[in-house]
Amino acid sequence: MAISSGIARVPVNQAIELLRNTNDAIGDITIKVGFSSYVQFAKAFQKARQMSPSAFRKAISNGELSPRKID
Repeated sequence: MAISSGIARVPVNQAIELLRNTNDAIGDITIKVGFSSYVQFAKAFQKARQMSPSAFRKAISNGELSPRKID
């Protein structure tokens, strides 16, 4: 999957929901949202959210980010 902003936005938004609402492993989420590798997913997520998927999930669990709001 290409990492252009328009193409990656939908799967990243889907990943955000899964990171917020499930305990699925990040590797499993990578596949569920259509990325063929974690590296591609992590790069797209980092570009969209300015943090890694694991940092995002940690920020949600620590209450640093709203569990409902997608920016």
